[in-house]
Amino acid sequence: MNNHDKLKEKIISQYGNIKRARGSFLYTAKGIRLVDMYQEAGRAILGWGSGNNKSMQMMKNAIDRGLTGSFPTDYENQLKRAILQVFPDYSHVRWYNSSQSLGTALSSYLNFEIRKSDNTEEELSDDTWLYSHGVSFWRPWFTDDWSSVMKSHLKLAVPEYEITSDTRVICPPLPWANAGYFVIYKDTNTDNILPSDPCPAVYIAAVTRSFYDLALALQIRGEEQWKAFDSSLSPYFDRHGPYLITKVSKEKYEDFFLHCLNVGIVIAPSCQTPSIVPYGVSPGDFRKLDRNPFVF
Repeated sequence: MNNHDKLKEKIISQYGNIKRARGSFLYTAKGIRLVDMYQEAGRAILGWGSGNNKSMQMMKNAIDRGLTGSFPTDYENQLKRAILQVFPDYSHVRWYNSSQSLGTALSSYLNFEIRKSDNTEEELSDDTWLYSHGVSFWRPWFTDDWSSVMKSHLKLAVPEYEITSDTRVICPPLPWANAGYFVIYKDTNTDNILPSDPCPAVYIAAVTRSFYDLALALQIRGEEQWKAFDSSLSPYFDRHGPYLITKVSKEKYEDFFLHCLNVGIVIAPSCQTPSIVPYGVSPGDFRKLDRNPFVF
């Protein structure tokens, strides 16, 4: 059972299905509001629903125009411009629909062999596979020390794969499950850059808008918001910007995950994936955790 299936099973067994998602909250069939600190492994960092971003509205507009096929549209060039404005040192943007496709593209560009056990959804979602092969997984509010932080946390010591700056995998700030992978490349080894996978124009439109939504959020969110919950979260996490690296051991992490779920908080289902400080919540949303601390 992968991490996503485990997360679904635990939520359903305790609270029933999710009926609505808004901002940093998940609303369950049993009428319980959960604080989402997993946020689809970072893809929902701007919040669920259209109230916090315009990307979902952009997707609806594109659907109304019938742009649900993989035919070429202006959105592809708009997406490339939006991403390369954030990463001016790079020249090429590609997107891949699965971890298998991403692995093939990276192995072609970086000239390494994919071992069969490497290319799994569970490992890739946890950053393990990427960092172990020298590729950084960019996230919004990414800091210069993030690669070394993650390598240390994941206990990766693979000297033949130093973190490369020639390519990066991007976590798009779009609240969408299984949203594929976006990769940026520099002007090196260009003959080995594989083409993008076919992708519906509506999705490309939404991702493009999500980067402009991110630009607005970067002006609003910062240390003042993230540190507001340190007293509740610091016993269990080391915080780097909005990202939370667990202090709980791998052996006790599942118990910690279930404990948090019992007090209405959804953290990352794997200790290798960072949880995220939720935006738009209040200290009272952590009161149950404060009153019922996890002992480890």
